[in-house]
Amino acid sequence: DDSSRAEMDSERQEATDEEREETPPGEEPGSQQGEPMAWEEGSVASGSEESVVLTTIGSGGMLDAEQDSDDALQEVDGSAGTWRSLSARHSTPMRPRIHVEPDDDIFQAPGPWGAPMWRHTTRERLCAPSTNVIHTLRRRQRQRRMGATSFLSPSDIAGAMAAHVPSAVNGRMRLASRVFCGKFSQNGRVFVASETNGYMRIYDSSTGVLQPRNVITARDVGWAIVDTAYSPDDQFLVYSSWSPHIHLVTLDGATHEALEYSHHTDAWLCAFSVVFSHDSREVLCGTNQNTISVYDVVRDELVLEVPAHQNDVNAVAFMGGDANLLCSGSDDALCKVWDRRLLGSNPQPVGCFAGHAVGIAYIDTMEDGRYLLTQSKDHSIALWDLRQMQTQVAAPPRLAEIFDYRIMDAAAMPRLSAAQGLVRTYTGHKVQRTLIRARFSPRETTGQQYIATGSADGAVYIYDVLTGERVSRVRVHDDVCRDVTWHPDRPWILSSGWDGNVISHSPIDSLL
Repeated sequence: DDSSRAEMDSERQEATDEEREETPPGEEPGSQQGEPMAWEEGSVASGSEESVVLTTIGSGGMLDAEQDSDDALQEVDGSAGTWRSLSARHSTPMRPRIHVEPDDDIFQAPGPWGAPMWRHTTRERLCAPSTNVIHTLRRRQRQRRMGATSFLSPSDIAGAMAAHVPSAVNGRMRLASRVFCGKFSQNGRVFVASETNGYMRIYDSSTGVLQPRNVITARDVGWAIVDTAYSPDDQFLVYSSWSPHIHLVTLDGATHEALEYSHHTDAWLCAFSVVFSHDSREVLCGTNQNTISVYDVVRDELVLEVPAHQNDVNAVAFMGGDANLLCSGSDDALCKVWDRRLLGSNPQPVGCFAGHAVGIAYIDTMEDGRYLLTQSKDHSIALWDLRQMQTQVAAPPRLAEIFDYRIMDAAAMPRLSAAQGLVRTYTGHKVQRTLIRARFSPRETTGQQYIATGSADGAVYIYDVLTGERVSRVRVHDDVCRDVTWHPDRPWILSSGWDGNVISHSPIDSLL
């Protein structure tokens, strides 16, 4: 009838208006900006033994597939030279292959986080992912209302989510030595790669393209730069090594100060983990002297040091935005929660999470301050609910006292057991030889629905937080993949490995 037809016309006009709003002035479809892109030959994954694995995201999602990189390239570069969208009634010509011009100084990223973003055809932009999964779902809901149905199927939701999961490789940057840390700043404007040779390479990533900004030579480096952390106000970077000091630097290198973060004077003192408080005032450290310490950067003094565990403290974090709640993970396989307001002459944690068979390598917290994850050397990630933690500190498992993940493999050892406060576990990757990082995906683009982790087998794994299923596995490094960082505003992951490579990942859709 006339009223239904008028409603459909109104919704079509609304979708058209939204498309126009999403296109910045002077960036109409078809325009191109930025410098020529420099990449090594590859694309999905390089090497005959490497593979890309996509698994179902919830029920009714994408089809399971595991294929060699050569097969994947043949599928994309098929004889027809086209990619057929399941929702489109016609085929779209494929984009040309990236020209190969290796360059170690400029690292540019195509796809939805490059410059420009999806500027080819109007139809393609309508089908392409936005930078936020919620916006994508809303747009598809409007498209459904224009058709025969008015609801989103599980496959629609899975497809929209997959468009925001960077599970395909589209470039690499080769550095001079092993890369221990590679991390975006909190606002995504800066990326820093730290090498074992003592160099910290700083890149501007504000436009979705890595542009060299500065190179800082670290001081007093013992073996490697073990950890780095940005201040949330983007003023400072702190780094640690096998040294009695952590160092505070400005991103331009003009300020470079040594901070005494412990009362211990052992020459082999090391802060395995450093993190800034949310007000950028304090730095929390976990040390190989079994302690946690807090250094006040503004007052320039050590304000707290607590004997926290019975073994090395490998990971520390602030809970949410509260500078009084701290958590620490150790080689004693325990994760402890501390309230600074209750620490007196006999400091005790307010709670504990126990269940890992061997030591904890890394901790990350959700922004709501209610959940945290622990990455363990038993090859598992555990998701914990802070509201259900044990109030009595558990005894460390006996195995944790003798286990050395540098020479031993925990594959045949007991996995994470049922424990108080445990929500879900994630397995499939390997944690060996070094403290491999695992982090929640950003809230802005994914609602922190995923966990991304490196692995000793050189792959990047992404897990669904809710289901525990593996969403993707991409083997991209020839050695350990130690760090994985997810851009806070774009579907863009950079992984850093001991093979000296920083690898760029984007959603599969951006390569088609």
